Amino acid sequence: MEQLIQLIYVSSTENKFNEQQLNDLLTVAREANKKNNITGLLLYKDGDFMQVIEGEKSAIKQLFTNISRDESHTRVTLVLKEDIKQREFADWSMGFKDVSTGEPDGFSDFLSSSTSMKLMPGKAKAVLLSFKYT
Repeated sequence: MEQLIQLIYVSSTENKFNEQQLNDLLTVAREANKKNNITGLLLYKDGDFMQVIEGEKSAIKQLFTNISRDESHTRVTLVLKEDIKQREFADWSMGFKDVSTGEPDGFSDFLSSSTSMKLMPGKAKAVLLSFKYT
């Protein structure tokens, strides 16, 4: 088995997604993730995303390349990339939470400037892990 890695990134969209667009995105992502043995969690707020993905290194590298090239994303910024021994979101092909009505502490910090995003990978991980048990 290839080395497992975990990657966290943030991105924005030009236009806010409506509920149907989010559902369509999740349907496609979950199917692809199951096929490629990728797990993770996606947070969404008013056109901004924060996502953690984990899986074999080659699969995660390809997925992040695809996300970076996707024209519906802007400001794709890598926050954390690290080798892991085991998955933290093993049961979720793609967990999802729309936090538009109540965001977790620290979420907006990652969307305000690219400088701050690069300096707080531990905080990003903490924000995402806070949803694991909710």
